[in-house]
Amino acid sequence: MEKLSEYLHIMDARQDVVIPEFNDSEHPNLNDAEMGLGGAGQEARATAVAAKRTVRALAETPYLGRLPAHAHETITAVAELLGSAATLCTDHHVQDEVELAENYDSGFGCGCSIALSDNTGSPWEFRRGDSSWNLVRLADVGDDGVLRSWVDLDASEACAHPGHLAALIRECLPAGT
Repeated sequence: MEKLSEYLHIMDARQDVVIPEFNDSEHPNLNDAEMGLGGAGQEARATAVAAKRTVRALAETPYLGRLPAHAHETITAVAELLGSAATLCTDHHVQDEVELAENYDSGFGCGCSIALSDNTGSPWEFRRGDSSWNLVRLADVGDDGVLRSWVDLDASEACAHPGHLAALIRECLPAGT
């Protein structure tokens, strides 16, 4: 932006444009544009410097929380964060590593889910499947048991941060949780 401001002066010197000597609040002109470009360029440079320092400080700050060790700890922590609006369903929970290896590949969780409702009372389910965390509106499950649609949340790791997942659920679920 600062370079563009300089080019306006070059264009003025070549007489390609005329930059008036003063700015005019009633009729903005190239003088106003030149001043705006210069100021915006300085602000952008200052923002970039501040952002670089901020990102470095964030990267150097140690994380003191404890992240989940596996998908079951993740889904349990998400249920706790969602509170009474969520019901953790553990009836399909795989209890041992042998059963987990036989029944679920690495992209699927432990078999647990969280039951939720939106503001219309429509039931939803949060679960891990096919290497992603998903929100499923149960009305989208056909009579044949085939799921017609779902929402993949933007967090694919089995040990994703529970707070991030809870925020994504609240964002995606129609004003219920």
